[in-house]
Amino acid sequence: MQMRNDMNRAWRKGRKVENAAARINSGTLPRHGQTNIFYKTTSVSRNGRRETRVHEGGGGGDDKRTVWTTSERTPL
Repeated sequence: MQMRNDMNRAWRKGRKVENAAARINSGTLPRHGQTNIFYKTTSVSRNGRRETRVHEGGGGGDDKRTVWTTSERTPL
């Protein structure tokens, strides 16, 4: 039973990340700031490329991990 619970939890977590990513792409999610309790998006500009990352977890430091990343050209 515990294994099934873990699988369900992982699946739900994956769905949340996919939904957040889809909302970033469609532009309905703010690119900066706390999106909800679990996920935070940051945009990193590096030599003409903008990378949008979805971070999981609140707090500071290393407990955040990047769960989803996209790279796109910044509009000039």
